[in-house]
Order: sequence, then structure tokens, then C-alpha cells
Amino acid sequence: MAARTFTVATDRMAVTLRPDWVCEIVSPKHERRDHVDKPRVLHASEVPYYSLVDPEEKILLVQRWTPAGYVVILRATSGDIVRAEPFDTIDLDVAELFGDETDE
Repeated sequence: MAARTFTVATDRMAVTLRPDWVCEIVSPKHERRDHVDKPRVLHASEVPYYSLVDPEEKILLVQRWTPAGYVVILRATSGDIVRAEPFDTIDLDVAELFGDETDE
């Protein structure tokens, strides 16, 4: 995958270098934007990984870029300990994403 320019302008700044990973916190009443609109923009720019964190449902969803679209490679919830790409060299306690107590 060749590096591509990725431009997102806000009222304060523009991102012009394609990130390797984007993580979105799903916003209530903005599910369509987070699940449909943003992935389309990121896919067109060939962002390798797009993760979604849903605090209401306590779900982590990790997706990997393919030419046909993003493919879900990991679904996890509070209580799971996972190795989530692109950070798969470390254990991630999903409960910590949501501020839940762990058994440690």
C-alpha cells in the first residue's frame, strides 16, 4: 500500500499525511457518520486500520483495509483481553477502554 495524502480540514487544522490507524469513539446519534461516512473517506485514502469503540455497548471493533472495503478482524467487549492490530504485540484489556473494573 503506497502512502497517500489524506486531507481532513477542520476549523483549526488540516491533516495532510495519511495515518496508519484511526480510532473513532462512536457518538450517540452519529452512528451513521461513524459506521458509514467516515470509513468511506478513510478507505478511499487507504488508511490501513479503522477501529471503533462503542462506549454504550462496550464493544471494540477493529477493521483492516482491503481493496474491496474494510474487513472486521476483531470484535471484543469488556472482559476480553486481546491483541488488536496494529498493536498486536501487546495485550489489551478491553475493560480498561471503558473504565470497567478488572480482576487484577
